[in-house]
Amino acid sequence: MYSLYKVIITQKLKSFFLNNKLRIIVFLLSILIGTLSSNLFAIDSLRITSNKKVKHLFPKPPKVFYTGNYQINDTNTVYLKMNYGSAKILNPKNLIDNKRDKRPRVVDLVMTLYPSDLENWEEDYKDLIAGRIDCLENLDSAFSIDRSIKWNLIIQDEDKSLFKAKKRIHGLVIHYSPLKSDLQKGKYNQTLRKMETHYSAQIQGRKMFEVAKRNKENWKNMLVITDCSGSMAPYGSEVLLWHLLRTDKDDVSKFAFFNDGEKESTEIGNAGGIHYTSIKDYRKIGRAIRYFTELGYDKN
Repeated sequence: MYSLYKVIITQKLKSFFLNNKLRIIVFLLSILIGTLSSNLFAIDSLRITSNKKVKHLFPKPPKVFYTGNYQINDTNTVYLKMNYGSAKILNPKNLIDNKRDKRPRVVDLVMTLYPSDLENWEEDYKDLIAGRIDCLENLDSAFSIDRSIKWNLIIQDEDKSLFKAKKRIHGLVIHYSPLKSDLQKGKYNQTLRKMETHYSAQIQGRKMFEVAKRNKENWKNMLVITDCSGSMAPYGSEVLLWHLLRTDKDDVSKFAFFNDGEKESTEIGNAGGIHYTSIKDYRKIGRAIRYFTELGYDKN
């Protein structure tokens, strides 16, 4: 019975395909042509180019595109409008609110090519690009510390006159994901706080490197005092790198590491947690920083 049923179904399917072969071929071709057309349109509308000369202006290296005319199609967007050639945000209240209810995912910095050209726009517009990014970061620090945000620089090159260029979109288009629940909002705010700590550590670390470079040939017979308290944990990599910069010189006589204290008493001078040591193998410095940090962490 099952075999008979299978034969009947197979025959009906063969009959359907034979009778509708032309329709099926036309349908498949239409899908293929539609797909190719949409891909060609996408490639033509956004033409990628080099980001080499402008990537240092952004918090994270951007993708750079040319397009004839930029359009906002995504519903989950905030458009921060700027005048042609200006870095001032005209509608900052569109982004700022009392409760953070959205997480930025992609930022499109949109501008026009006119009156520059394909060869000179990087030099002509670098100050304008940097100014627009600064205005956005001053409006919301999340854009400088959230490293998951993707950045695009989109340059509209269709217009050949000032009158038409001024009518285009200028400014920043922020594509975001809504944060609907209190849990989502809380997690994102917590993520931002952690990112901000590490971002501040990077800035302070760069300053420390500059000081070390200026004095590299001047400091002799040094006692290096290293803060290993819990609050310094985000700076550990910068401190370690600073120490490693000294590996080519024999001018460090001793190290002193101090942490949050290791005794029950928190009285100044009686909490303990100060350790003097000599380290000849600089590969052991990182291990020492971790050890003395954990020894005193959460003890007070």
